[in-house]
Amino acid sequence: LADAIATNAAEGMFLVDNEGRVTFANPTAEAIFGWTQDELIGELLHERFNCRRPDGSWYDSETCPHMEVLKTGQTIRTDEDLFAHRDGRLVPVSCSIAPIRSDSTIAGAVMVVRDLTQQKLAEATQRENEEALQQAQKLESIGVLAGGIAHDFNNLLTGIMGNAGVARRAITA
Repeated sequence: LADAIATNAAEGMFLVDNEGRVTFANPTAEAIFGWTQDELIGELLHERFNCRRPDGSWYDSETCPHMEVLKTGQTIRTDEDLFAHRDGRLVPVSCSIAPIRSDSTIAGAVMVVRDLTQQKLAEATQRENEEALQQAQKLESIGVLAGGIAHDFNNLLTGIMGNAGVARRAITA
């Protein structure tokens, strides 16, 4: 049952040993990051994925929250980090990392990774749409202002033309 859950989970799943070496990666993790399980087994998770903060700066191995669980034994969650894909691009992810205990020692950790790429694309599209709407509203305001000015100018010209007509008739009479 546990194997079926890991294989069919919508999130990427990794198991790491107490040194942070990958011992398992599910098919979703393979799809998210482009490496096969065979290529990941035995690799240090922190180094393979070049774990980074949301601003793109690297976590060093001492401050990496993904490895902190192996030191503290505390479950750690991150809202957004960046992991390297096989092709070099950075994948935005959220993570939940929990220790695996054997008796009283930490034998490793399980990491569940959610790919945030589609969410980030949707947020960017929403921002672009909001900016386009604001730009359209600004242009509409300028159009209304220009129409108001043209209307006022037309009213002034009507008065001037009327007075000019009266003056012309007075001169020719």
